[in-house]
Amino acid sequence: MNYSNKNGSSESPITILPLTKQRELTAWIATTLAVSVIGILNNIFVLRVTWPVTQRISGVSLLISHFVVVNLLICLVSLPASIFVIILTQHYGSLIAGRSCYYIQTLWIVNVSVVNWSDAGLVGNRFVALYFPHSYKLWMTTRVSAAIIVGSWILCIGVMLPFTLASVGQRVALSALGQCSLVVTGRLGSFFNSFMAFVPYAVSGTGSLFILRKCFGFSKLRSGRVRHEARVQADATANRRLITARMLLFTFLWCGVCMLPTYLTIVVFPWLYVSNSVSILWTKTAMACQYAFTPCILLLTNRIIENERESSLLEDGPPLSRQLLTLHQGDRRVQFRPHGR
Repeated sequence: MNYSNKNGSSESPITILPLTKQRELTAWIATTLAVSVIGILNNIFVLRVTWPVTQRISGVSLLISHFVVVNLLICLVSLPASIFVIILTQHYGSLIAGRSCYYIQTLWIVNVSVVNWSDAGLVGNRFVALYFPHSYKLWMTTRVSAAIIVGSWILCIGVMLPFTLASVGQRVALSALGQCSLVVTGRLGSFFNSFMAFVPYAVSGTGSLFILRKCFGFSKLRSGRVRHEARVQADATANRRLITARMLLFTFLWCGVCMLPTYLTIVVFPWLYVSNSVSILWTKTAMACQYAFTPCILLLTNRIIENERESSLLEDGPPLSRQLLTLHQGDRRVQFRPHGR
């Protein structure tokens, strides 16, 4: 463990800060904890709404529920724990907090990595649904989705542990302010950052562009086509998949906005971590907003899908299979004409 406040002084680090910075630090702790609490409530509520029913569990519903769970884990455990280390450092010094930094930073990194890869898995699922609709049920079964979830955890834990716990915390650093960080440089650092963020973001971004292209193409196709009876259910299914795909696109854009301050600071303004260690903490609050408010996009999408189903029943009547059964009475065929069209 690397300590940057070994100066032989028994004075608490917070007393070294100017009064304005002490107030800013207190405001940051209060604000970030408030965002964390809001995130806990949001994720629990959305999890109750989107949790798949046993009778109609599907691959995508399992992936969405897992995505909400890992966001909940960050708001419930990882984020408050990192704030707790800062508070602990201010009152008891870095020795006590440093010991917990090994585990807290490991949990944070693994959790964030799983969120990023879960998002990439969801985008991949929607890509298959839109571009290979006839093979979707065969390729994206519940077992495949479960394997993706388990695999993401095994992969992230297997890659992250050598950087933290397996190296006996030699790469985990604790600043004088109490912020845990992982110090990885060179090719090893490039690999670490690529696996943790760049690769899953690239997968999500590329998939979102393909999804956006498909959305525009499908909208033009529907606007220039008269709906026939045989396409009612197919259009409804495709429309629900498009709504979910748009949700993933909005999720990707929202995550990009929340993560942008952190990556800009790391790449362009790394000196801020030393010269302005208090203000730089607000980048973590921006990250917290990602995990706290992303479920709101999922909830909005779920309501839109339910409204689409209800409006589809009102406009098109009973399911098409039930309608077709009533069209054949005896040996006489009855031509089906939707009411009011």
